[in-house]
Formats: sequence, structure tokens, C-alpha cells
Amino acid sequence: MRVTAKERAAGRLGEDRLRIVQVAYEVAGEGPPVVLVHGYGVSGRYMLPLAEILASSCTAFAPDLPGHGQSEAAATPLGVGDLADALGGWLDAVGLERPALVANSMGCQIVTELAVRRPERVGSMVLVGPTIDPARRSARHQIFGAFRDSAHEPALLVALAGLREHDGERRER
Repeated sequence: MRVTAKERAAGRLGEDRLRIVQVAYEVAGEGPPVVLVHGYGVSGRYMLPLAEILASSCTAFAPDLPGHGQSEAAATPLGVGDLADALGGWLDAVGLERPALVANSMGCQIVTELAVRRPERVGSMVLVGPTIDPARRSARHQIFGAFRDSAHEPALLVALAGLREHDGERRER
């Protein structure tokens, strides 16, 4: 299944920030919405193999969090709370009501923070490989962990994630 075209979704950053960032995303399939949230250091394209599988039974969305992939970067570094706010703003902009969320790595922290801040916006959650060690939550530790963990991933998956960073169009809104 081919993942489709081009739109942009506004994600609001933080309760005290009114700045809008552009969030690129891809969508595939038809049916109940499922949002696939990537971890640190990759983009939504990392989740596209799963999106293509899910597309036979649901609508799979794979957004690039702000500062990742083809999404706009914020003027200042974003923490987990900021990314949760941006994800919530993107859900609002795209019009998704309580979608299921599948998150990987640091994406797990982001969706759980969104669930704490805005529980009415979150459906079921699947957390894959959450980073729960407080000492490993910094960007430096996340990057090191990603390199270390990629050695345990199938080479084809790592290559596919890297290739998908450079091909195709992204939805942007």
C-alpha cells in the first residue's frame, strides 16, 4: 500500500507559547484512526512499515514530531511536555478524536504526557520500548541508546528507516 500525499497540520507548543509549528505526516488506509509516534532521532518514516501493515484495517497516521523529519523545528529546544502539547495540537488540527496511539521509545513518554495533560484526546495506547530510566532521558543518552539498540534491529529495518528519510512526499499541515 502506498502512503499518500501532502498536507500540513499546526501543532501548538505549550500552554504559554502561541507559536504554531508545521507538522508533516503520512497517512494510509481507511478505518479507525491509529497514530504512530516515533522516538527521538528518527521521524515518522520509521513507523511506515507498521503503517502499511495497519492500513488494511485502519487509518494509520505517522507524523514527524516538531524538529524531526520534515516537520518544522521550534526556535528553542523542546522537552517532552512541549512535544506532547504539539502532538495534541496536531490531533486537533487534523480532527482526530481519541485515536489509538502506538508509540516507540521516547514517543512513549510523549503520548503518556499527552494522556496526563489531555486525557480526553487520547484513546488506547500501545507503548513499545518506552524509555523509563530517568538517567537516559537526555538527548545525548537517547542518541547513544538509538545507536546501541540499532545493532539489535534487523539490518533491513534500519536501512528502510534511513531510506525512507530521503524519498517520497510527506503530508504536511
